[in-house]
Amino acid sequence: MSDVVFSPSSWMKCSQEVEEIRQGFQEVTQDILFPTPERTEYQSAVDRTLCEGMLGLHPKWFNSIGNMVEKLNSDSSKMAATANNYQAAETSSEYVVRRYWSYK
Repeated sequence: MSDVVFSPSSWMKCSQEVEEIRQGFQEVTQDILFPTPERTEYQSAVDRTLCEGMLGLHPKWFNSIGNMVEKLNSDSSKMAATANNYQAAETSSEYVVRRYWSYK
C-alpha cells in the first residue's frame, strides 16, 4: 500500500515545498544566470582571461540552469492549481450529495 495521500492540502503543501526549492535553487544560481557588469580592472592577465571567458558561458548556462528554474516554477503553480481545482470539485460534490441524497 502506498503512503501517498492525495488531497487538496497535500497538493498545496507539495506546491509550497517545490516553490521553496525553486527559490533556493534560483538564489544559488543567480550569479551564474546573470553576468556581472564587465570589469575594467583585473589583478592579472589570468584573472582577466578567466572573467572574460566566464561571460561567454552565461548564455549556455542560462539555457540549461535557467530553464530548470522556470520548470520548477511551472510545476509549483500547476500543483497549486490542482489543489484549488481539487478543493472546488470536493466542495461541489459535497453540495450535490447534501442536496440530492440527504435523508434528514
